[in-house]
Amino acid sequence: MHDLHPAFESFSYSNVMKTLCREIMLFKQPSIVQSMYIFKNPKIGGEVSPHKDSSFLITDPLSVCGVWMSLDEASKENGCMWGVPGSHLVGPNQYLRLRNN
Repeated sequence: MHDLHPAFESFSYSNVMKTLCREIMLFKQPSIVQSMYIFKNPKIGGEVSPHKDSSFLITDPLSVCGVWMSLDEASKENGCMWGVPGSHLVGPNQYLRLRNN
């Protein structure tokens, strides 16, 4: 979507995202490899337990980072995302892999 939809393209390649990737996450040559919608409607579905999305993005050495942005206003009442300060500095305590049966 970041290359196919003008609104996504404008945001994905914005100076805000470039600054986030280069100056905060310290990526030297950031590139976008995936973009998607995830629908998280309020009061629908179960609570998501604490986890790190980096447990789904497995590279060695670390070379990818997931970035979540809300398209709608998010609050405690409608299910905003919570972050643990400093948790980006430690690795995930488990890796979530799909099993092939």
